[in-house]
Amino acid sequence: MLKSYLTVAMRNLWKFRNYSFINLFGLAVGMTACLIIYFFVRYESNFDRFHEKASQIYRVTEYQSFNGITPQHVALSMYPMGETMTRDLPEVIDFTRSWRRQDLRFNDGQKNVILPKTLAVDSSFLSIFDFHPLEGQPEAMLREPYSIVLTESYASHFFSGENIIGKTIALDDTIAYHITGIIADVPENSHLQFDALVSIGSIPLMDWMEGWDANILVTYLLLNEDADVESVVARFPAMVEKYGGEGASQTIQVDLQPLTDIHLGSTHITHDYQNYKKFDRNYVYLFSALAVFIMLIACINFMNITAARSASRYREVGIRKTIGARRLQLAGQFIGESVLMALFALAVALLMAKLLFPYVSELSGRPLSFNFSDHPFVLPAMLLIGIITGAISGVYPALIISAYQPASTLKSEFKGTHSKTRFRNILVVIQFSIAIGLIVGTLLVVQQLHFLNKHTLGFNKENVLLLPMNRTANQNYETLRTKFMQHSAILDVTASGQRLGNNIHQMSSRYEGFDEGFSISVLNVDLNYPSFYNIEILDGRTFQTANTADKQNSYILNETLAKKLNWESPVGKGARLNWLPEMGTVIGLAKDFNFNSLHHRVEPLLITSQYWEFDEMSVRVSSGNIEGALAHIENTWQQLVTDYPFEYAFLDEHFEQLYLADRQTSDVIMIIAGLAIIIACLGLFGLSAISTELRTKEIGIRKVLGASVWELIYMLCKGFIGLVFLAFIIAIPLTYIVMGSWLQNFAYHIDMSLITFFLAGILALIIALFTVGYHAISTARANPVQALRYE
Repeated sequence: MLKSYLTVAMRNLWKFRNYSFINLFGLAVGMTACLIIYFFVRYESNFDRFHEKASQIYRVTEYQSFNGITPQHVALSMYPMGETMTRDLPEVIDFTRSWRRQDLRFNDGQKNVILPKTLAVDSSFLSIFDFHPLEGQPEAMLREPYSIVLTESYASHFFSGENIIGKTIALDDTIAYHITGIIADVPENSHLQFDALVSIGSIPLMDWMEGWDANILVTYLLLNEDADVESVVARFPAMVEKYGGEGASQTIQVDLQPLTDIHLGSTHITHDYQNYKKFDRNYVYLFSALAVFIMLIACINFMNITAARSASRYREVGIRKTIGARRLQLAGQFIGESVLMALFALAVALLMAKLLFPYVSELSGRPLSFNFSDHPFVLPAMLLIGIITGAISGVYPALIISAYQPASTLKSEFKGTHSKTRFRNILVVIQFSIAIGLIVGTLLVVQQLHFLNKHTLGFNKENVLLLPMNRTANQNYETLRTKFMQHSAILDVTASGQRLGNNIHQMSSRYEGFDEGFSISVLNVDLNYPSFYNIEILDGRTFQTANTADKQNSYILNETLAKKLNWESPVGKGARLNWLPEMGTVIGLAKDFNFNSLHHRVEPLLITSQYWEFDEMSVRVSSGNIEGALAHIENTWQQLVTDYPFEYAFLDEHFEQLYLADRQTSDVIMIIAGLAIIIACLGLFGLSAISTELRTKEIGIRKVLGASVWELIYMLCKGFIGLVFLAFIIAIPLTYIVMGSWLQNFAYHIDMSLITFFLAGILALIIALFTVGYHAISTARANPVQALRYE
């Protein structure tokens, strides 16, 4: 019996192979998209969950509302916070701090090795977090000052071929560090990424660093399993008042962030320097919704065509019932065929996903793996979806057509009911509503990203080469600058304490006529920095290298800070950084420029030139000879900075990275929108073919009675056009709400135009017309004699 059913099923699939292909391919594409999105979402949602105590670990964060800056949520905390909380709060078992130290140079006696990402941590770090030790005792690795623990990859750079535990390496050729352990390389799904760990007691502290008014590092707390987190947080204000002074809790509110929430739940948190590949949880929700939508479209498409195709098999049902087939057998046959098709689609989907995964991994910038061993429930879930989809799709022919009497079906008296046609129309409307929504979303995302790329930032970021500075480079800065400028393709050189586009540090400052100070963004630069970046000076002047007073005692304000101070003409007013003894002078008013990403509005900014070491050098090169300029810069660097390797980046590429998550989202939405349109069109193509085929005799009669080709085409297309129009009406308000919410993530964004929505509707209509029109035209132009002989 089963063999007979399979034989009949395979014959039917082959007999109607065009419809079988449409059904199979549409469902397979939907399943493929679902699988790929699942693995992407799973990757993003799995950060930091490998730690055994993950549910007990919390990061200390602060809500800062200092006078002068917009209130902000920061990932930084104060040096004594962890120790104080562990001592004063019984729920806190332990703490560890993490202080980022970049590009440290160590020497093993034979060669220099640069450790790009080093963390200064407490000895409890390796007992709170589960980073796998390979050599050494975890509890003792960082107990003593000047201890260092290396990751497996960087351990091989020192004392090649030797057991390096207990060996000594020198920081900057002066400070000896003892290698006390080796740990496995940090997993990709850890928000903390590092090449080495050093004991935090090795880092010299200034007096101001140890107080309750300097946020310089990240603090993690380990709480009891049954700790009431809300109760712990409720006691923080009193603690801040006790140790930070009266009124401190009015400007600083301390909070706790679960470890497993850091990767996806920190987009609103600034100064979040230790958060690898930080991602927006809203995008995870968006991708999950897209997976549901495209799977819904694929399933609707599958069910619609299966149900419509079954309407042409009523004669087969009559014959089989005449020769003794029971209704239950017929129902099993139809459901079995549908389930078999769905399982074929699942097999094709697995193959397609396997082939597409390398491309998706490259596109997303994530090491995605098509591996079911870590996700054992995925295949059963997809199998269940296939079986359910197939079973539901087979219910209509199984329960409805199989119930008809043989005499009716053999006399061609079978008629599809209006209610069933209405149900199929509802499914088509749902399909195209989703597809139109995705088209609108894609258009708006592309427009927003184009707007970000073309938005005037207020400074010139083109052809700017960025070189990281170190102690040696700072000591040789003037010589480097002079030698760089000897090449004709190098136009100018400057330096700064921070990179544009990053969160500029806030510092306390004071101003003439104000009793209280302001915490604002402060950018320390070389004297020629404003002219290098073409920052427009609206009033006064920029720094002058010939004017020695401009070093330390002169300041430039931006428009936002001037408005904050209610200074219509700030030039000549007094200003200073809070810890400097003398009031300096404001020499210029700069036009506002976007020194942070366009996700944030321009904040008050003070530009100064202090006697501090710079973190980065900016070199503007001629676009006509970038390679020649690079070669000259590298050669000069290697001559003067022998202890650090030559590294560089371009500023415009850095700004592109600021919107990487948005761009990746745009790419994914475009792909999903394309797939949704393809699947919806496949469904419409199949339905129009079946609908036209069922009306073949009617078309022949109308043509004999004088109907023109265009009248027939209009008759066949108008129903589908009406469905697409209805889908447009439903999709527009929903899409407007969703995309309006997404655009609010940007301080600067496009305005949603009705033109975009109409373009999406017209595009969907054109796609539908081309899809339906093919069958309408071919049927309307056919010989009516053949149509009258149909059946």
